[in-house]
Amino acid sequence: MIEINPERRQMFALPILIIAAMLVVLFPFLFAELMFTGLTKLHLTPSTALACMIAIFVGGFFSIPIKSVVRDWDVIEGPLAVYGLSGFWPQLRRLRRTQSSL
Repeated sequence: MIEINPERRQMFALPILIIAAMLVVLFPFLFAELMFTGLTKLHLTPSTALACMIAIFVGGFFSIPIKSVVRDWDVIEGPLAVYGLSGFWPQLRRLRRTQSSL
């Protein structure tokens, strides 16, 4: 595994987050026509297809946990670690023994 200097990692963090935010905003517009066409091929009316598209996009922001798993060990959870920023804001790290899963 390649080790990257923490200062260098933080130097790239902001541009990567900006690019990721732009993609999150632009992808629905890029694929909206494709999705709309796919829903109308299911013989939905255009208004129903639009309502389904909006429901799919809004529903993507919610996660409903189904089951909690209890671990025998402590798990350090850093919400920014998924973006490679585990040490960027250490106050956000949490120690957990339970993990919700879907």
